[in-house]
Amino acid sequence: MTQYSTSDLSRKSGDIIAEALRRPVTITQRNKPRLVLLSIEDYRKLSAELSPTRSNEAGERRAPRGRPMSKREVDDLVLGTVNAPYKRSITAAALVKSLASGKSEPWTVHVATFFTDVRPQLIFEFAEMHGISRRVLAASYRALKTATGERNPALEAILDQLAPAP
Repeated sequence: MTQYSTSDLSRKSGDIIAEALRRPVTITQRNKPRLVLLSIEDYRKLSAELSPTRSNEAGERRAPRGRPMSKREVDDLVLGTVNAPYKRSITAAALVKSLASGKSEPWTVHVATFFTDVRPQLIFEFAEMHGISRRVLAASYRALKTATGERNPALEAILDQLAPAP
């Protein structure tokens, strides 16, 4: 994937757009990938592949082709979001350990990203697949919120329905 900096974006926007029409382009800021620019056709293909899973009549989560999502697919979606902004990558095992213990160090930014940038449905699916109860998940979220001030109102609404904060 071709990379351009944000300063290139202001100076070479025409060239970057032309490149993005051929293949996705990464836009970096301070040498960190921050954005991806891609054609509408590529976006539609990607959206179809990564479309939110659907529920059947029994409420089971399904992958786009109608089968249940595997643990690996859930992990890949979660870790793709959680690791994207950072140079250092957390593993699923380390994320599970942090969530189960309620102690986010040394992965505080990754755990915060998990709670703020991952869709609530996927948060609960990840936790369930890794044996983390909703009570433990809620306690971990509240501990992180207290420590960092980061919050996710949509997730809080669901957690408060399940078990209101003390």
